Amino acid sequence: MIKDPSDMMALSFRVQCHVDLGEFDEAEKLCKLLSDDLAQPLREQINEAKSGGDA
Repeated sequence: MIKDPSDMMALSFRVQCHVDLGEFDEAEKLCKLLSDDLAQPLREQINEAKSGGDA
């Protein structure tokens, strides 16, 4: 699990980039490195993007 706040922000940005590129598997792998509290909103974005919504 990542604990440094700057690393968490960078990881969240990388997850968003993967979502924007349609690389959902990579985005989900990176979410596993975050705590559940931080990963949940990102997982919701991934699921929305997978279903064709705006992420």
